[in-house]
Amino acid sequence: MNPLDWAISQVDNPLGLYALLALLPLLILYFVRPQIRDQAIPSLMFLIKLSGKSKMFFFIRRFIQDFLFLFHFLMILLLAAAVAQPFAMLNSKLVADETVLVIDTSASMQSSYEGTTRFAKALDLAQQNLGTTTSIVLIGKTPKVLLEAGKPKDAKEMLASLKPTGLSSNIADAMLVGANLLKGNGKLIVLSDFLSTTGPDVGITANLLKARGIDVELINLHSEMDNAGIITLNIGEQHTDVYVKNYAAKEKSIRLSTPATTYEATIKPGSVEVITIPTVDGTQTLKLLPDDGFPTDNTAWVSKPPKLGNRVLYITSDDKTYFKSLLTSLPVVETTVAVLPIIPDFNNYDIFILGPVKQDLLLTGTLERIEDQVKGGKTFILMADPSQKGLNFGGLLPVALGDQKSNGVVEPIVKDEVTQDLLFGLTKTYWSASPKENTKVFAAAGDNSSIIALGSVGKGRSLYFGIPESASDFKLSTDYPLFWNRMFSSLLGIGELSNYNHQTGDLMTFSQPTTIVGPRGTTTASSYTFADTGVYRIDGKDIAVNLASEAESNVGKTQELKALLEQGSLQGDKVVKTSLVKPFILAGLLLLLVELLFLKYRGDI
Repeated sequence: MNPLDWAISQVDNPLGLYALLALLPLLILYFVRPQIRDQAIPSLMFLIKLSGKSKMFFFIRRFIQDFLFLFHFLMILLLAAAVAQPFAMLNSKLVADETVLVIDTSASMQSSYEGTTRFAKALDLAQQNLGTTTSIVLIGKTPKVLLEAGKPKDAKEMLASLKPTGLSSNIADAMLVGANLLKGNGKLIVLSDFLSTTGPDVGITANLLKARGIDVELINLHSEMDNAGIITLNIGEQHTDVYVKNYAAKEKSIRLSTPATTYEATIKPGSVEVITIPTVDGTQTLKLLPDDGFPTDNTAWVSKPPKLGNRVLYITSDDKTYFKSLLTSLPVVETTVAVLPIIPDFNNYDIFILGPVKQDLLLTGTLERIEDQVKGGKTFILMADPSQKGLNFGGLLPVALGDQKSNGVVEPIVKDEVTQDLLFGLTKTYWSASPKENTKVFAAAGDNSSIIALGSVGKGRSLYFGIPESASDFKLSTDYPLFWNRMFSSLLGIGELSNYNHQTGDLMTFSQPTTIVGPRGTTTASSYTFADTGVYRIDGKDIAVNLASEAESNVGKTQELKALLEQGSLQGDKVVKTSLVKPFILAGLLLLLVELLFLKYRGDI
């Protein structure tokens, strides 16, 4: 191919090559200009004789003039060539307008990889593959868009803040979300170990995106690994069954360490060993030894709330109430009824309940003594009644009482394990009450007066129940015993152990914004997804969160995607036609700017 044919083949507008004729006037003017010659001028003789410096000056001046000619020649050449709309066939990696990084943050990415972890390697590779604009999609149980069309600086900051999670992986859906973010000429880069535990097939998804003309690059961070991990926890009131699986191709000897003792077992390849341990009150940490390349499934936590004291002292002047009959029949508490004025020793009880009273029978200082007990860590319940009007409760209540009111419909404010599906009905008499700081309101009247509220008093708790038995039919409802059984179970920390033990990915919702203290710090939310393993503190309760996933622990699994990952067609090697018009124009304008600066420096302008 001769040079002219080659030039025509590299442009979209061959007629634009005629613009190169603009170089002819420049060449003509340069070659026909008058030549500089030496001539002796008497008045300048002394200058010419100064060590031949004048000749050197003329040489430099001629060079500078030629240098300006080079500026002009290149500038006109570039701008004229741009008219012909030149292009080049380049690898798509070099010309992508945007890059979408799909990064695996699932639990298996915490496995060891080439002296670091799979996740750390993914971040390093991500930093090397930033585009002009970069979007970041995180792989987890559900895809999450972390950044959309961000600048390289923003992408680097986002990548620096990333941490792996304890979640399962849905790679295919994350790829589809990432593909939808591509708006122009771009590429989709997936950085993962391709251990997809949920969602559609990754191979089918990759080929689907390829068929849509999307440049997909799959960067495989998988590595062979002999892992043994805790895959299931069956937690009971007395005992907990710990399931340990050996994923290695050879027999493994393991040790399970608890705060009390250490259990030993030998597990055959691919087999599961069940180790039974006592379930103790509080939170206990289980550690599987020896350590291997995947630490996340080597540690587990079991949480069992300690049972609080359930000895109840019910103080009243009327021992014929519905509440007294209910209280003495509840199996979760041991109740003693004290009919005024006789009151037993407070030190023998954990919960104090005040019902209807004849105030002249209530000994002076009784409420103050109860308050001292509660501040020390015990519980007080006020069963509101008109007979209590005028009593000085001091700081014993979780609400500030106001005037007595009539006919209020009581509605739940929160729907939780205590109030769910309960109807409180109408109360003919109640007190206006406003909650104090750090008080949880369960139910209120139509005027927002707190009717059922729980708050803290020192180290203890105080419950206000503002539905007088004599003013409401709630006592006749089947919801009445259900409410009190739930309330006492909550106060005593009695509940389903499943409420205290979760898996990563579980969602917990709250009736109001709640403070969660977890492995990543403190946050406040109305709903929260457990993304990390560890112990969380929520509403004064310790919540244990574990991976406990047989699929996610299989970090050394032989990949079904191996053949697909080796296909060059998916590795971003596509050649695309790329316009050079903008680069040519920008280069020409840059030369013009450099020339102007040079002339300014020389003093010509």
